[in-house]
Amino acid sequence: MRSRTTERFVAVFTETYQHLQSPGQSSLDELDQPLYLSSPDPILSAFKLSWELQQLAVVEHEFKETYLQLAEQCKQFACDLMSQCRSSEEVIAVLNKDCNAHDENVDVWASKLSLSRLKLAIKYEQKAFVSHPHCQQLLTSIWYEGFPGRQQRGSSWNIIVCIALIILWPVLAICYILMPKSRIGRIVRSPFMKFLYYSISFGCFLLLLTLATFESYRSEKGERKGGGTTRASDRGPPPTFIESLVVAWVLGMLWSEIKQLWEEGFTKYVHQWWNWLDFIMICLYLCTISVRLSAYCIYSAADYPQRYSIRTYWDAYEPMLVAEALFAVGNVFSFARIIYLFQTNPYLGPLQISLGCMLVDVAKFCFIFVLIISSFSIGLAQLYWYYDPDTPVCLTPDDCTLESNVFSS
Repeated sequence: MRSRTTERFVAVFTETYQHLQSPGQSSLDELDQPLYLSSPDPILSAFKLSWELQQLAVVEHEFKETYLQLAEQCKQFACDLMSQCRSSEEVIAVLNKDCNAHDENVDVWASKLSLSRLKLAIKYEQKAFVSHPHCQQLLTSIWYEGFPGRQQRGSSWNIIVCIALIILWPVLAICYILMPKSRIGRIVRSPFMKFLYYSISFGCFLLLLTLATFESYRSEKGERKGGGTTRASDRGPPPTFIESLVVAWVLGMLWSEIKQLWEEGFTKYVHQWWNWLDFIMICLYLCTISVRLSAYCIYSAADYPQRYSIRTYWDAYEPMLVAEALFAVGNVFSFARIIYLFQTNPYLGPLQISLGCMLVDVAKFCFIFVLIISSFSIGLAQLYWYYDPDTPVCLTPDDCTLESNVFSS
């Protein structure tokens, strides 16, 4: 295995340096022609070669720096090829190229761009290629599709447009449901509108959760003065208006997750950690709805003699208490979901990514810290084991007393 890995290193080393002469090359004319002519898809070959070099750098520590340098050259080669595009049509042709397609012609005027090459670059962690100005310019134009000239206008005009879109949110949503293929429907399907309305919808959902947490009936506990029961003492109360709206929002989010799972596929869906958070959050709310519905059916189906009682006398596993506990945990996950929206902010987004990368280093530091503390604890336990104040001193079998020492109170 060692010899095969070394032979593989020599082969990759020779092949790469035949095609990439120096890391300082910045134009296609300066690149060695064989790499550009030997492969029918040189960008894909550069992606795969850089990925393979990074994997070999993990195995062969002796040549790690050399492997990483070669990988960077391959990444730069792909970026240099991208820099040769002179029009938007050429950029679309490059980014829409599918490695599995047999047809070399790419439809640059398609209504929906697949961006297969860009997705492949993300898969192979080609950050330089993804962040290339040509790629970012195309992504920006797709993001603000239906809003031409938005970047050239001032921030005041953009704020006014966003406020108008927020006000027209219910109207545009109804128009999209009734006429999904109309011009308004195409505008609503644009990425910017989807993100804007998703953020608004989720903000309304958080507002409903806050209102459901601080509803007015919670100020009354036990029984009213002069007789009468309160909702807080009901072991199976019907849902309030706000709780009904929360149920509608949860069902809508469930349908959205099902559509996303169907479109992306199971493998791609589970590889995104935010989808796990959504899955747990929705499951908690569905469990809450199920338990609340069960409690309402149990205590409303017949004249239950002890339906109303002070919560102090309720059983620990009362369905209403279990539902409220699940609802509380679901609220925690819901408000934590706001962090996902911060990624689009130019200030909070990079900070969040840096914090996520830093967690690995924090975990390493905590491991070393726990290891040092544990070593000292084991040493002290070995040194002072005899002076345990809770261990009796037995001089004879019938004489066992607790010895007073400096460690006892």
